[in-house]
Amino acid sequence: MYAANSVQPVANVSVDNMNKNSCRVLTYNLWCHRLVGGRYSAQRLNTFATWLLDDSTQLYDIICLQEVFVCNPYLLLNYGSQQRTNLIETVKSKYPYSYTANTPWFGVQDSGCVILSAHKIEPCHQEPFNSYSLAELATSKGYMCCKITKTNEDLIVINTHLDAKPLRGIRATQLQQINNHITTYHTGHKVILCGDLNIQYGSKEYNDMLKSLSINGLIDSTPNAAATFARLIRFDYILTNQHFSTTSSAVVSADEKNQNNPILMVSDHEGLEATLNFTSL
Repeated sequence: MYAANSVQPVANVSVDNMNKNSCRVLTYNLWCHRLVGGRYSAQRLNTFATWLLDDSTQLYDIICLQEVFVCNPYLLLNYGSQQRTNLIETVKSKYPYSYTANTPWFGVQDSGCVILSAHKIEPCHQEPFNSYSLAELATSKGYMCCKITKTNEDLIVINTHLDAKPLRGIRATQLQQINNHITTYHTGHKVILCGDLNIQYGSKEYNDMLKSLSINGLIDSTPNAAATFARLIRFDYILTNQHFSTTSSAVVSADEKNQNNPILMVSDHEGLEATLNFTSL
């Protein structure tokens, strides 16, 4: 089910200054597609890592990344693997735990999903989507699920990246696959679902998504967030169930100076962060 090296624990990081009754979450699509777009990915990942380590960037508990793709080793010699490893190694002083996508048995590149954490990660499950558009055949998109424990609070964290093509039915089916996993294995747990869902905020598809996810009590934890893609629309989400309440949220850029430069900008997306309080039911 898991790659042998999919979780990398290292020396503990000091988290004494973090609020024990809440968690800070960041989701960020980093645009490191190995086939289309995403040029200068090594340089941009380095800029992102520098931002995470900067003293002015407040420590996150959990970081969910998308589009940190690694190619199939049998087809394209693991292209992207070293860049992903460099990112993980560079930030491990603050984020000593990581969870990476499985090597795809089919397709050119893996799901591109990565989870970084200041707290111990225990893998639960990851799998590719059963439905996808023809344009996504080269990518083994899916979701990854893990348990992250903070101050005796077990958090189920799911990171995903849904189909990018204008086929709403496929994304609905992919969401249902995640929904079914939550219903089967994580009813009653503290669940955080993050990622680039390629669903425009406020659209009918967005409302249908919320209706579908409501079976597991999931809601949009940042309903008033600004645009995250091309500064025009929001595709990125942090969804939580009834065990959390949101105290603050923001759209953030790892490199505001170059965010409008198509060559130098860290990503065509911006990050979405939220501070989530644990609630007692």
